[in-house]
Amino acid sequence: MLFLFMLTTQVSATQILSGVFSVSATQKVQFSPGNLQYDPSTGTWQMASQQTEVVGVDETSGSLGSYTGAVDLFTWANDYGNRIDSDWRMLTNEEWEYLLREEEIGYGPEMAGQATVGTQRGLIIVPDDWSEPAGLSFSASPDNWTTNSYSAQEWSQMEQAGAVFLPCVGDMGNYWSSTSNGATNAYGMYFSESAIANGYSVARSSSYAVRLVKDVKEAPTGVGDVQRTNVPCTKVIRDGQLFILRAGKTYNVLGQKNL
Repeated sequence: MLFLFMLTTQVSATQILSGVFSVSATQKVQFSPGNLQYDPSTGTWQMASQQTEVVGVDETSGSLGSYTGAVDLFTWANDYGNRIDSDWRMLTNEEWEYLLREEEIGYGPEMAGQATVGTQRGLIIVPDDWSEPAGLSFSASPDNWTTNSYSAQEWSQMEQAGAVFLPCVGDMGNYWSSTSNGATNAYGMYFSESAIANGYSVARSSSYAVRLVKDVKEAPTGVGDVQRTNVPCTKVIRDGQLFILRAGKTYNVLGQKNL
């Protein structure tokens, strides 16, 4: 197991990335700003401060001892989202499959590709409304780490455009879904330089990364919806866009809260 000691900065549970991703025909999600982490010295849970941040330390490692950093590889549990707050959750196996679009094009997903950001290897997934930033390009399923290579500044532009980055440990990325398979196994998502796959079953005692999401909840826009919620809503137009004012907060038409 790789040990990479680093200082980590706790991220507020309200922070969320801007990209919106369909994970079923009716459900959309947004991703957390980094992988889930646990600090065994304080007993606290947090999220990595950046998408590219990976520690690569196993929670079950017998070498933790007096280690005071974070760990970010975990045995399976389907409720990791509740360690941060009740709005966060893990993707199901079916949602990973839908997100990666494997069923639509046969070999490899159309919305994801291996990449290197700085020196960190991982998987980039682009949102539903993806538009490449000026001067940058993205290729799905390139079968190598180098076709999609970005500097820190270039990645900042990609991130602002909604792209998600799942860092790997060494040359592999393993991420849990929330879906169990019998009493001792669960489903995960895997990627390497030449493969991206989900829906494979492994022992729950395996140590995988966890990336959390929040459901995009639509704000009520019709009169009937407003009446059913019993919460006053006001529609406003700003710079040609429709926004919903509800309970002191501003939402766009997808239900995303304007923080």
